[in-house]
Formats: sequence, C-alpha cells, structure tokens
Amino acid sequence: MDLVLIDDHTLFIQGLKGILQEKYPSSTIHLYTSFQEFKIKPPKNIDLIISDMEIPNENVLEEIEFLKNGSNPKILVLSMHNKGSLINKCINQGVEGYLLKDDEKNLMKAIQSILNGERFFSEEIKKIQREFNDTAIELSLREEQVLQLMSKGFNNAYIAEKLFLSTETIKSHKKNIKIKFNLTSTEDLIEFSHKHFLI
Repeated sequence: MDLVLIDDHTLFIQGLKGILQEKYPSSTIHLYTSFQEFKIKPPKNIDLIISDMEIPNENVLEEIEFLKNGSNPKILVLSMHNKGSLINKCINQGVEGYLLKDDEKNLMKAIQSILNGERFFSEEIKKIQREFNDTAIELSLREEQVLQLMSKGFNNAYIAEKLFLSTETIKSHKKNIKIKFNLTSTEDLIEFSHKHFLI
C-alpha cells in the first residue's frame, strides 16, 4: 500500500508517518512538504493522499481539483481549519474525507474507511457544515481568494498580480462580495468575514 503525506510541517508528517507505519507495517509512505514537490516525482501507485489545507505559496483547493480531474486519487484532508466554507469546497471537489488535526480518536477510522472505499466526515465536521449551510452566503473560489488577500491588507494591484487578473476584475470581485454581504466598506467586510469564519 502506498500512502502520500503532504504538509509543510515536517515534524507533524514525520510523527504521522510513524503512526501509520506502526498500523500498516508493509506500507510505503511518501512525504512531501508541498504539492509542487509532489508533482515533480509522484509515486506510481497511490492508495491515499493525506494533505493539509494550508501550504505556503500554494492553493490547495486548486491542487485537489487538478488531481480529481486527472488520476482521481482518494484524498483525506487533515487540517486545523474548521471553516464551513472551506469544508464545503473540499467536499464539492470530491475529497473522500475531512478531519481536524486534533481529532486523534477518528484518525485511523477515517483512513481505514477511505481505504475501504467509503467517505469519512466526523460528526464535528458535519456539524460545522450544517451550521454554515444554514446561515452562510456562498462565495466563489475567486471571491474567497480576493477576500483572503484583502484581509491581509494587500492592495488591488498586488491582488491582481497574485491571482493573474486585472485590477478592474479585482474591483468587480470586491463589489460583488460587498453586495452579497450587504456591506459598504472594506473594513466592515473584513470584520464580518473574521466573525463568521469565512477567511
């Protein structure tokens, strides 16, 4: 069995590798600190990819979409991010499971369920998703990217360069986001987004 771990925190994936080797002693476990590193030399056979959602200088959602549209490997997201919007997008991308990093009791259950051809989302993840779906306004992936960069204080020119878009397109995205939330100022929008765990 071939397992792939993608996480920029080397101590974490080394620890996870030790746990998995103890559970699956005959498995081969491949460690990568980024998707870029993974794509340079991926294993020929992959039974499961376990990946974090936040890796510096990478859009993990786009990487997952690329994989799912290609070889379509089984993917378990293992992250500290408990935001409903992100969980929804991962599910929409077709991941087989989503688990919080501190949910140790469900880790092996999630892995084994996915290896058995099932999907696994813990009760906590299901609750977060339900609460988000009951109250939230959905943003497109581009709108979320713009909002995330706005929250870090970047100006339109930087955001446009970062996302390979024009400044006019960035302005349009900002306008649409404000309309969706019925807000007028950028400050109010960022405060609202933090409050409701959207960024």
